[in-house]
Amino acid sequence: MLVTRASASAPRSNADVFDTIYKHRGWGGDGVDASLSGSGSSLANTKRLCGLLGQLVHEASQNATVVTFLDAPMGDWFWMSRCLPSMAQKLRNGGRLVYQGVDVSATALAHADRRRDFVAAVVARLPGNRTVALPPFVQIDLARPGVFLRTPAKLSHKSYDIVMCMDALMHLPIPMVAAALWNLNTVGRPGGTFVTNQDTRHRDRNFNKPINPGQWRPLDVTMPPLNLPGRLRSVQSSTFAEKDDTFGFPLNVSGLPLDGEARRVAEAQQASSESAIAPPAVGGVG
Repeated sequence: MLVTRASASAPRSNADVFDTIYKHRGWGGDGVDASLSGSGSSLANTKRLCGLLGQLVHEASQNATVVTFLDAPMGDWFWMSRCLPSMAQKLRNGGRLVYQGVDVSATALAHADRRRDFVAAVVARLPGNRTVALPPFVQIDLARPGVFLRTPAKLSHKSYDIVMCMDALMHLPIPMVAAALWNLNTVGRPGGTFVTNQDTRHRDRNFNKPINPGQWRPLDVTMPPLNLPGRLRSVQSSTFAEKDDTFGFPLNVSGLPLDGEARRVAEAQQASSESAIAPPAVGGVG
């Protein structure tokens, strides 16, 4: 009789996987002079991205006094802590920027929190009566199906004008990428903007291939098997072989390769939405 071992270890959570990477500096950096999130998060490699985000804040500010921004994931806040003040200066006079950061790694969030007081002091001196709100950072696994539907009270807002997901999707298996995109769509304000980085090495043998959480491969969400449509603009990144793409909310997530729990959550949400907008039944006369 064949005997199988019943004590096989359970798959590690994304929180554990990415926290281990940050704790052991798996992507390099020391968290002080260089980002723990890797070379793609250096000041030089995010210069063009910072300019793009400032432009998006400026555009959103033309029709609203308050602009909401979700950074998912935020990493150790190395480059964004420097970029945020310049983004806020693109607000119209009297404008307010609400920055909400989230990440799956407790270690990354701890490093980010150490920068909070410095950033708060800098943005407190913005000209033109511009202000920045920094709600508490939140630990969230973007790939957990329906995560934003389950934890809305932890976030500053139910939806955001600008949602950014940088240097994250290329570290997730395709089903988790699909789940993350679906999740991010639930917190994007209709008419708002989604920003993510894409790899241009489409002929790489590992392009859009299966990986385990925490590994890396070149990824473009507009290509098979994800096929996300609706790209608005594409800006060459400061990082080699990458571009920063924007999409409008709502994203067209109908073709995403969701599986398992992610598909069940999506179908339940769709059924709930259809039920909410369905006209009331007209009763007959007995």
